[in-house]
Amino acid sequence: MAETFDLDAARAARREAKGNPPSITFGGETFVLPLEIDMDTAEKWSLSNTDGLKALFGEEQYKRFRD
Repeated sequence: MAETFDLDAARAARREAKGNPPSITFGGETFVLPLEIDMDTAEKWSLSNTDGLKALFGEEQYKRFRD
């Protein structure tokens, strides 16, 4: 019988092994970054690029970070 690979279980194990997501504290506020970045975000990401920061932080956190 062929072996079955459970990619959902592998993803869950990978996330558990990574622990808590990284964060940045700036201006007295803490901003939580994603543990994993999807390809769309990676393609946009650049600290000098507004779209990249929005993709990294998410719209709500980006507005707080910018302010």
